[in-house]
Amino acid sequence: MVLAANTTMTYLFMGWDAEELGQAPFEASRLGAVERQVAGVPCFVFPGLSAFVGGDIAAGIYACRMEEREELTLLVDLGTNGEMVLGNRHRRGPAPPPRALPLREGPTRGSGGRTW
Repeated sequence: MVLAANTTMTYLFMGWDAEELGQAPFEASRLGAVERQVAGVPCFVFPGLSAFVGGDIAAGIYACRMEEREELTLLVDLGTNGEMVLGNRHRRGPAPPPRALPLREGPTRGSGGRTW
């Protein structure tokens, strides 16, 4: 089994206390790769990169073979936070996140709805 999840989900799956992830300075003390048995099945957990950039992004970088490419590659994670990584074999880093448009529930401004 291979687990590639955001840092919070990894903490919860592994049974680690996730309290540090929700308090300033928002740092994760457990970011390394993990190999262990889960319910008797060998499991590899992709390493996280920070409290807000988890193993799902590390797995995406690996799957795209970004570390082997000369050309720039953009990895886009369309999950909750919309993380993006831009890079190639020489350098990789977070790309500026897209600006989320403010949305509200309901059909009209009074009860919510689009505000742009």
